[in-house]
Amino acid sequence: NAYMELEDKRWYEIIVRVNPKAITVLLDGKELIEQERAGREISIRPEMFMCEPLGVATYATASRLRNLHYRLLDDENQQQDTSDVTP
Repeated sequence: NAYMELEDKRWYEIIVRVNPKAITVLLDGKELIEQERAGREISIRPEMFMCEPLGVATYATASRLRNLHYRLLDDENQQQDTSDVTP
């Protein structure tokens, strides 16, 4: 777990990529998380079940979404393809 200061009333570009090998999170193009999935069980809190397959949660803050893109990537594009992600 980590905490970071975020500027109020500023939009951030967030990319979350999940593939069979890892979960990767980028904030404004900077990689924050790359978690290998091998040997790990990934789950969600019960209150998030109704949000599957995609949910957004915050802690001690509020959030808004805009220009949201959600898609399944084929095997060839799981690592690099961000062609339809717009800030």
